[in-house]
Amino acid sequence: MKILIPILILLCVSSGFTQAQEVDSDYTSVGLPEGAKARLSKGNIAWGNGIALSSDGTRLAAATTIGVWLYDTDTSKELALLKGHTAAVTCVAFSTDGKTLVSGSVDTTIRLWDTLTGKNKATLTGHVGGITLLKFLPDGETLASGSRDDTIRLWDLKTRQLKATLGGHTGGVYSITFAQDGSMLASSGWQKNLLWDAKIGERLATFTEELPDNLERHNRFGRVISCALSPDASTLVSWDIKQGIRLRDTKTGKRITDLTLKGRTWFSTVALSPDGKTLASGGKENEIQLWDLNTRKPQKTLTGQMGYVSSILFSPKGDTLVSLNQSRADYRFRQIRFWDVKKAQSKAYSSWQTQYIFSTIFSDDGNTFAVHNRNEIRVWDVQTGRLKTTITGHDEME
Repeated sequence: MKILIPILILLCVSSGFTQAQEVDSDYTSVGLPEGAKARLSKGNIAWGNGIALSSDGTRLAAATTIGVWLYDTDTSKELALLKGHTAAVTCVAFSTDGKTLVSGSVDTTIRLWDTLTGKNKATLTGHVGGITLLKFLPDGETLASGSRDDTIRLWDLKTRQLKATLGGHTGGVYSITFAQDGSMLASSGWQKNLLWDAKIGERLATFTEELPDNLERHNRFGRVISCALSPDASTLVSWDIKQGIRLRDTKTGKRITDLTLKGRTWFSTVALSPDGKTLASGGKENEIQLWDLNTRKPQKTLTGQMGYVSSILFSPKGDTLVSLNQSRADYRFRQIRFWDVKKAQSKAYSSWQTQYIFSTIFSDDGNTFAVHNRNEIRVWDVQTGRLKTTITGHDEME
C-alpha cells in the first residue's frame, strides 16, 4: 500500500502565486514535514471534475487525495499545494475574475482559496455528502455545488452564506448547466433531469425517463440522463443510451422533437455551441454530426477521426470543437482532435496511449484545453493544436 506524505508549500505572500518563485522540479524533496525524507507521490487525481483552468489558461488546479496542486501550464512547474481538507479533494473551479479557487471534498466541505496568497478565505459547510461538482454562475458571485447527498446548493460568495438548497435527485447529481444570464439551471442525475429558477431556487419542472432494466447490467451509468440548457434557456436538450436526442420547451415542459439519424442507434455525447445555434453529437460511429437547432435538421458531418467518439466539447467562443476518440483496434489508444467549426474541418490532432480520459476543460478565453487520465495531465494550445505541457508525478489509480 502506498504511503502518501502530505506537504505544504509555503509561498511569500507579497509575491503571490502568479509571481511565486518556481519550486524545485524534483517534487519529492519540496516542503517536507519535519523528519520526513521524501514524498512518494502527488496523490491520485479526482475523476470527473478533477482539474480546472484559470480564465487565461496560465494556471491549472488539480484535485487530489492529498490536496489541491497548482501548476504553471507553460512549464508544468508546481506553484503550490493547498491543504486543509480532511479527506480527498474531488473537484475544483476557478472564479471568472481569477481571484478565487474553490475546492470540494469527500469531507463534505467547500474551501475558498485566495489565488494571490494561497490562503484559505472561507469554508462552506452544509452538505452531508461528498462534493461532486462545483460551478460558478454567470454572475460570478454565486457558486453552485453538487453532492452525493442528492442536492445542489447555491452560495453567495460575497456573504459566504447559503442562498438555496435544490433537492429532488436520487443517486447523486452528475452535472449542472446554466442559461447565459444565469436565470435558469438544469441538473442531470439518475433517470431524470430537473429544471430550476436559479434566482429563487424554485423547481420549475421534472423530466423523468423510463429506461429498460437491463441497461444497468451493461453500463454503470446507463440510467443517468445527461442534459444541456440552451443559452437563452428556451430549450432543454437531453440524451442517454436510448435512441435519439430529446428537445423540450422549458416554458411548457413539452417535448418539441427527437433528433435521430438513420442507422444510428444511440448518441453517447452531445454538446451545445455557446450561441445555442448548433448542436454536436457523437457515438459509436467514427463521425460527429452537427445539427441546426433552428431547423432541427442535420447540418454538417465531421469525419476522419478514429473509432468511438467518447466526448465532444465546444470552446467558449464556439469556433473550435474538441473530440476525444477511442480506437476500435486498440482500446488503450486515444486521439484528441481539434475542429474548425465554421469550415467543418480538422485543424490538428494528437494521439495518446491511454485507456482512460477523465476531466476535459477549456480556459474561459478558449485558448487552452486540458484533460487527464489516471496519473497524467496534458495541456494543449487550442489555436495550433500543439501540446504545451505534460504534468506527471501523480499516482496511477487502482
